[in-house]
Amino acid sequence: ALRQLGKLEKFNAHRKKISDFYAKELKESKFSVPKGEGIFMRYPLIADIDADKLLNDLKRKSIVLNDGWRRSVVVPLGTDLNKMNYIPGSCPVAEKMAEKIVNLPTHITLSEENAKEIIDLLKSWK
Repeated sequence: ALRQLGKLEKFNAHRKKISDFYAKELKESKFSVPKGEGIFMRYPLIADIDADKLLNDLKRKSIVLNDGWRRSVVVPLGTDLNKMNYIPGSCPVAEKMAEKIVNLPTHITLSEENAKEIIDLLKSWK
């Protein structure tokens, strides 16, 4: 853990660079991008689309974006909502967004070329 902390600045700079690229490339698209700046562990997109269909279409092209952090306001998916004292319907906006969110990777092993491939596929998706 201490060794990883020593790399935090490098990791954060990379995540910021990839996030800025996503924001610039998707600014005029069907996807809503986060406003403001930040360092994103995953870059969230929201759109009035069938997110499951998009993720399945991308998966067929060897782009796997379904990381398990969607489809539920309590994640990861499969968490026992009763143990978390979550009452379904108590957060309707979050529940709606959980169905529409697509998280793009920002991890250190993701190259700009890989990010461009993802963007190109998203822009061409119908």
